[in-house]
Amino acid sequence: MELHEIRELVIKHRVRLSIAFGTLVVLAFAVALILRTGRSQPIPPGEEEIAFPEWSQDLGAPAQGLEKLEKLFQQVPQDFNVYDRSETAGSYSETEAAALATKLGFSQQDYSKLGAGSGTIYAFEKSGKQLTVEASPPSISYSFNSQNLRRGVVPSESSAASAARTFLGNLGFSELNYLLGSYKLVFSDGEHLTTSLDKSQANLVEVSFNYLRDGYPIVSSSPSKYAAVATLDSKRTIVSLQIRELNVAFDNPRVVQSKPFETAIEEIGSGNGSVIYVEGLVGEEIVLGDIALSAFSPAKVFLAYYVDETELIAPVYVFKGEGTLSRGGEVWATVYLPATE
Repeated sequence: MELHEIRELVIKHRVRLSIAFGTLVVLAFAVALILRTGRSQPIPPGEEEIAFPEWSQDLGAPAQGLEKLEKLFQQVPQDFNVYDRSETAGSYSETEAAALATKLGFSQQDYSKLGAGSGTIYAFEKSGKQLTVEASPPSISYSFNSQNLRRGVVPSESSAASAARTFLGNLGFSELNYLLGSYKLVFSDGEHLTTSLDKSQANLVEVSFNYLRDGYPIVSSSPSKYAAVATLDSKRTIVSLQIRELNVAFDNPRVVQSKPFETAIEEIGSGNGSVIYVEGLVGEEIVLGDIALSAFSPAKVFLAYYVDETELIAPVYVFKGEGTLSRGGEVWATVYLPATE
């Protein structure tokens, strides 16, 4: 074909060629956008709602002292992933329980087995320390009778977190991450643990380590569920440790729009939010299920993923601080507020 014939062909079909080229440009842009974001468009607000436990209570009372609130994150992303929850078939075998016990200084002579099947409990006891390993759901409980419970003498947050991290690493739980802001002063009378707001009253400290999802800690309806919670004495010895493994799968990810922090502050300041659990302060008795508050002064807030028995896994703002029970009495309260619109 001669050059002039090619030129005539191009002129004749220039409209079709322009449309085809324009279509290719649009398709290329769309593909590039998908590859760049790797995510779908956010779900419209209000279509993905968290169902908190039946025993949770509406905050009701406007939060106070928000100008003193410590924010434990830098910024809120424009959107979050939410997921459907399903359980995985995780469990501890007798061999795994024995290996864990060996790391903690127990021997075969210290061992007893209770129950059968998924309800099996492997128990170890020796020289003032106890270990129980539940087969399913996989969980661990360890305690040690400390002689170093002196009021007013407790390790700092950094030293307690470091000691607990090393202890967990030696047990094979190095994937757990320290939860910023979880450091708490505790008083033990030998039978009960209560939260203290005064270092002079405390003889233990508590720190928590959590699993992460999308870079955020996983929380639940209990502080020790899907986490490791350790208490330490003045010598940084682990006095108690509770671990509940994350036997949960994160299915069907989709994108939802986040709730700006400024909006969250307005809502918590108006009494929105759900009281999930409270912990007694020194001298206070806690009645199971009695968590309604008449006042709440959050001291710190962080972002987390809420995982429980419900189908939806979604992000929340976690507010922690001093509260007053409606019946009277001071507590350390945890309030969740959805972090999506």
